[in-house]
Amino acid sequence: MAGCKNRPLFFLTSHSPKMKRTLLLLLLLSISARADQILTNGGFENDELGAPDGWVSKVGFGTQSLSLSKDAPNEGTVHLVLSVTTDNGDKNDGGPGTGPGRIAVEQLTPESSITPGTAYIFSFFSTTPDGFFTTVSPRYQLEWLDESNLPVGSTELTGFAGSVGKDGFYEEFSMELTAPAEADRVRIFFDLEGGSLNNPNDRESVLYLDHVSLKPSTAGSPH
Repeated sequence: MAGCKNRPLFFLTSHSPKMKRTLLLLLLLSISARADQILTNGGFENDELGAPDGWVSKVGFGTQSLSLSKDAPNEGTVHLVLSVTTDNGDKNDGGPGTGPGRIAVEQLTPESSITPGTAYIFSFFSTTPDGFFTTVSPRYQLEWLDESNLPVGSTELTGFAGSVGKDGFYEEFSMELTAPAEADRVRIFFDLEGGSLNNPNDRESVLYLDHVSLKPSTAGSPH
């Protein structure tokens, strides 16, 4: 039609009050989700000198490696890699050949980050690269601490091999638990055991870990 000017089809995006309200709601939901998260850097997106910010590696046995990788994140751009190989060196105080290799990583939440008697959802995603599924023996533990950093309760050091994905495909582990009376903060702990010393072709264990989360259960989905 003569004299008719072409207009962009998306002109309502910048002027529609409904669209503005929708974008504002999404922003507020995003901020709320981050505010509900108890853990620091549960997605391992932030690093400090090549190590995951907020997480501390613990000395174990055997040949160990704790690193960040972009190979196969569950979400975001990076994931945590725990790798440990059982070797012929000293594994325990008992001397050479007495136990498997082991690597561990943990996070202690800030003071006053936990409300006693509150239900929380603890979740994470894990998988293994090709060829390592049969050798993986990972465990987790949550230890509740009071204002003086004294233990007031904990979960058992629990294996979760049955909840680990394989070949780079992640599986989710999720549980609900209630903080005990006097709990003020919590220590989240993961460890991984190396393969069999008796099998020279099966001594290395590798675990990919991503999106570790601890939120009040009233916050809804851990995602």
